[in-house]
Amino acid sequence: MNRAVLLVFLREFTRGTGLFGAGRLFGIRRHGFGGDFISLFGLGAIIITIIAFSISAGRGITENLSNAMLGNIRGAGAPIWVFGHPANGFVIDPAYVGISPDETTIAATTDAGKINFYPVTEIEPKDSHMRVPGDMSWSNLSSSGDANVDMRGWALSRKNPVWLQYAGISASINTIILSKALFRAHFHYDQYRQALAPALPAPALRNVPETLRDLGELDHIYLSLPFQESRRRLVRFDIVWAESLPALQKISFIVTDDMLSLAAAVRSNAGLAMAFDTDRNQFDEPHSILTGFSFRGTTTGAVKKALAAAGGDAAFERLVKCLGPSAGMEARESRVAIRWNEVFYAGDANSCLAEAGLKDIPNLAPAYSPFPRMVVEGALLQAPCEALSNTNKAAAVPKDCVEGPVSYLPNRDIRNGLIFIPGNHDIADDLDRIKAARGLHGGPVFLIGENYLDALGRMDFTKKVIAYLSVAMAMLGAVLCFAVLYLQMRPMIARRAASYGLLVARGMSPGAIYVGFMMQLLLTLAASAIAGIVFYMLMRLGIEYWFQSSDAAQAARAGIGLLEVRLVPMRDDAWNILGVGLSELAASIAVSFAITACIALVCAFLVMHRLPLRLHSLPISLIAGRSSAQAAAPARKAVANARRA
Repeated sequence: MNRAVLLVFLREFTRGTGLFGAGRLFGIRRHGFGGDFISLFGLGAIIITIIAFSISAGRGITENLSNAMLGNIRGAGAPIWVFGHPANGFVIDPAYVGISPDETTIAATTDAGKINFYPVTEIEPKDSHMRVPGDMSWSNLSSSGDANVDMRGWALSRKNPVWLQYAGISASINTIILSKALFRAHFHYDQYRQALAPALPAPALRNVPETLRDLGELDHIYLSLPFQESRRRLVRFDIVWAESLPALQKISFIVTDDMLSLAAAVRSNAGLAMAFDTDRNQFDEPHSILTGFSFRGTTTGAVKKALAAAGGDAAFERLVKCLGPSAGMEARESRVAIRWNEVFYAGDANSCLAEAGLKDIPNLAPAYSPFPRMVVEGALLQAPCEALSNTNKAAAVPKDCVEGPVSYLPNRDIRNGLIFIPGNHDIADDLDRIKAARGLHGGPVFLIGENYLDALGRMDFTKKVIAYLSVAMAMLGAVLCFAVLYLQMRPMIARRAASYGLLVARGMSPGAIYVGFMMQLLLTLAASAIAGIVFYMLMRLGIEYWFQSSDAAQAARAGIGLLEVRLVPMRDDAWNILGVGLSELAASIAVSFAITACIALVCAFLVMHRLPLRLHSLPISLIAGRSSAQAAAPARKAVANARRA
């Protein structure tokens, strides 16, 4: 098509559409002829929007089905719970756990065999390593009596996607993630606080509200952990609330594997204690526990005068009462000692000292007990060799130690864990790859639970049903789109038949006219695609906003553990507009434009061919609006009548 032909069709297009409003910037005014492209523009925008949204909705159905069955972690995918295979003694092969050959390091995840495995240690109900205070603080039956759920937890690496989604990489080891849905149904706050009363100093207990309007107001919780082999300690955890946790198992809480490693080490080594780096003495030395106060020279002048100002013996009684039932006082001549059996945070005990008016008493000597320093990094623990039991010394590195720091794994045998399957992967294929994984000795590594396999079978069947229905709906939609565009273009082209006849009479080939009109058609649909982006965004945002307040979305957050509940789940795109990924938007609009353009071009060809606009068509046929045969029919009829006469 030469330049002159191109200008003819571009002139009609620009004058007829006014470049869809943009022509005013260039002084182009819209004329009546060619205005039917405006109607085609609107119809094309609607069709492209519907097709694009149908593509996104289809993805939303399949991905939400997977999320509902298996859960979903942002940026990681569906979590699959796996066990150690019986052929390997139900223990995960070290190559997948990340234990180095010399057992000096352990990774949070590995990609052995291109399978990202994240170790998980289960914390059973009333576990000796970690449990909630009070036997009546947790009820297996919910408040409505319709569920039997134990208080079960997980210990995860701080690099695990589940931990990162809720708590983040910067969360300390004293952070705990709690399932709000399970705690509301099974946790008895009044029983919990009652169990804390005899074990906490008054200042700490006052920070535990007597009543709560909503459990979500609670920002910290105490758990009972081993302090030494035969003693326990209440450890304060900062709460991160999750509506529910994404797993087929009913998980009530999640802690870091650092904390569980400390608890396991304390339980198995008499020389270690649950003393943290934040437990510091008056010289700012870590791993020191405050165990009492000594007041010396109580009968001497300065001390006696200060004690009298504080209230004398009544001040000591106030201090003992503030410290709680485990505290006791021993007085000897010019010395008073106050000791307690519970393990307190030094800040709480010092607050009691200030409340009793004894903080500035001369010759006050706090008593601290130092404990061996432990450094923990996930499952790997470093501690003094002399503090370990003989069994653990044999497993420590370096071997056959006598003194000095050594490293060992308190929970060496990993029996469970999570493998995440990204959203763009076929779950069935990945599960086959997981089951086919082999360890260092050539045996199978993972065993997948029957609940996941059952869920996968149901999900696979449902996806196939959806796929068949989608094909049928796509075919029906294509027929409907063809019919609408055909009916729209038939009068458009018919109105141009005379103009096309004149162009043919002036020497333009029918093929050039085909190309010219189809160029106009594609330009119109390109403008429709731009408008379709706006319509698509408005439709997505409106429907998502309406869905967020629905009962279905609330149920998904509370029952399935989905952090972001959307009709069309958001992809992990680097760029997005109001929650709609740019790559997804571009792909949906591009596919919709291509489908609409193909159907429109076919419709245009059929209508122009029936005009008739063909290789040997006469200009008069187009100008008169009749084919050559139709124009010659009256003459043939007259000749036939004359012959009969």
